[in-house]
Amino acid sequence: MKKLAAIAVTVLAAAQASAAPVFDNGGASTNNGYGIAGPVTGNGSTSADDFVLTTAAEISSVGFYFNNYNGVTGWDGKISYAFLSNDGGRPGTILATGEGRNVRQLAGDYAWCCGDQNSKLIEFDLQASFAASANTSYWLRLGSAGGPTPWWVTSGTNGNAFASGSSTGASLAFYLNAVEDAPGEVPEPASLALMGLGLAALAARRQFKQG
Repeated sequence: MKKLAAIAVTVLAAAQASAAPVFDNGGASTNNGYGIAGPVTGNGSTSADDFVLTTAAEISSVGFYFNNYNGVTGWDGKISYAFLSNDGGRPGTILATGEGRNVRQLAGDYAWCCGDQNSKLIEFDLQASFAASANTSYWLRLGSAGGPTPWWVTSGTNGNAFASGSSTGASLAFYLNAVEDAPGEVPEPASLALMGLGLAALAARRQFKQG
């Protein structure tokens, strides 16, 4: 019975949390794209761009724009990521790495510079959330994408992005989401019912023991 009550509380807590965007570096442009085939623990054939959050957040998922000259055809659906410190305007020490989970293609086609196919918006969950402090420069690096020439599409020509360890002068198209508590939300009826069931069962068990 205690387990049932605990489950009810857990479900209620989940109902009071929601994903929210905390950073947006812009959508796909027709400028360029940079390789993301190499391992994120090194610079070779990986790409990275910087970001700063205005408030601290637990980053839970990433969206980025992808192409490999064939849209997503031939891509194995794998992607790895690394969050790095800032080292004088370039990627610094690796703070966290992982493999993208629940990789999904979102609706939409986005024109880009090269090839006949449009770029695609890809979103994935982090293997473990990344705690980012406010007003601190970080870098997001992507890599380990399989298939023919996978690219991270740019969002513009004026930015700080690095590719294969060198500055590009461009910005990369991506956004970050975080799971944020929403204590002011009213729980859904189903969540309240489940919590009530758990508490009622716990109360009945106590009465049975007293009797």
